[in-house]
Formats: sequence, C-alpha cells, structure tokens
Amino acid sequence: MKSFGAVLLLAAGMTAALAADHTPNCKLDNIPNLPGLTYDVTQYIPDSGDFVWDDVRNVDTRNFTYKFNLCQNVKDVPSGDCQIKKAPAFQYESETKSCYALGGDASITPRLFNFKIHDADKPALGFDIQYHSGESTFCQVNGSPVKRSFTVSLLCDSNTFDKTSTQVEEHFIRETTPCAYEAYSFSVAGCPTQCEIYDGKVCGGNGVCNYDTDANTARCFCNNGYTSKNGCRPPSNADKGIGGALAGAAFGGLALGALGVGIW
Repeated sequence: MKSFGAVLLLAAGMTAALAADHTPNCKLDNIPNLPGLTYDVTQYIPDSGDFVWDDVRNVDTRNFTYKFNLCQNVKDVPSGDCQIKKAPAFQYESETKSCYALGGDASITPRLFNFKIHDADKPALGFDIQYHSGESTFCQVNGSPVKRSFTVSLLCDSNTFDKTSTQVEEHFIRETTPCAYEAYSFSVAGCPTQCEIYDGKVCGGNGVCNYDTDANTARCFCNNGYTSKNGCRPPSNADKGIGGALAGAAFGGLALGALGVGIW
C-alpha cells in the first residue's frame, strides 16, 4: 500500500438530504481523490431524543454539558435560558441555567454545517461533522465577536456508538479556539463503510481499517491467517473442508504419480 500524501480534503461531495421519513441522510461520499471512501452515520441518528455528553475532565470552572444530534437540529432543547430554539448542538449549565446554541439552524438551506476528513494523511481514520454560526454571546477574539461552533469528530474504533442511551455520557471535549468546541467519539460510527463491522468490531478485531492507495479504496488489512476478501472473518468450516479436500486430492495425485499410476 502506498503512503497517502497530505491533501486538504474538504467535503465537496457530501450528502445530508432529508429522506421521505424526514430522517437526514448523514453521509460523506464522492470525496475528491478518494473514490473508494464513504462515511455514513445515518443509522446512528437517534429515533428519539439526542446525544448528551459531558467532558471527562469537568471541573467546577468547566462543567458545561453538551447536547447535540447528527445532521439535524436537537429534538429536545435543554431546559434553561436558551434564546435560540433551533440548533444542532447546545452548551448548557444546569445550575446557572445558561444555554448557548453551538450552531445555526440545521434545517435551512444553504445549510450551516459541513463534513471533512479528520486527518488528510490518514483518510480512513474518521471524519468530522462541523456545526457553525452559533451564538456569539460572551465570545470575542481580539475584541471582535465570534460565533460559537461545535465539531463532532467520529474516529474509527471497535467501541459501540449507542444512539439509544438516555444517560449522560462522558467523552473528551475541548475548546480548540475561543468558543470553538470539539467532541471526540472513538467508535464503529467513525469507520468507512468499506471496512466491515462484525461481532461488533471493525474488521472483526482481526485487522485494521486503512486506505489502500493502490486499489483506491478503504479496506480491512488483516492479521496473518485472515483475508480481506471476507472482511478478516475467520475461515469457515466449509472453506476449511474445501481446502482439505483440495490438499487431499493433491497429495493423492502425488502418491499415485509416484507409483506410476496415470490419472485422467
């Protein structure tokens, strides 16, 4: 596999259209220079409710909670002093009732969010959903107001991504620049669709997902004894039986040949 050079890959071919049932199609595809790479988190959009995450490093001076959804507005706005009611992500604090929208209305056109490859040097590592145009209250850089933003970084790993949880989950969330927040999920939701997930693990836990620049596609690179043709699954009994039969036939042919017996 050739190494992949650094290329800025903003998502020119991204999809977030509404399906007939009004569920957004939350998908990144048709990526320039990466024909065999697709990310799709549509199946992880909650049927009801939203994701609620806390920063694992929360302290008394940094105890915000973050509520968000994928490619659509939050369904249940946090309780508190939320001046904006339509946004894909909110930052709020229960005791003070403070509440700020971290993105603009996700239902309008042109949309106020976009996708990008998380690491251009490692295109199969995962991708980002970036919400922008949030509230600017108390947000300034060099004396000028800036709007809040929120990025969900979905990175490929074998952890589950629970869309049904009703509990507050702890994740790593950081403020990259003033009022720009980034949350990280290391889970199967961040894996390219070309890398098979089975037994709840990417490549079955028997390999790694990477981008093959020779074949121009993301795929599973398997450990010894496994093959990418079946997503690094263990050889089936049928495969073993066929292999054993072929080996037996080959050995039998050699034995008969050694005895001078012709085979037709």
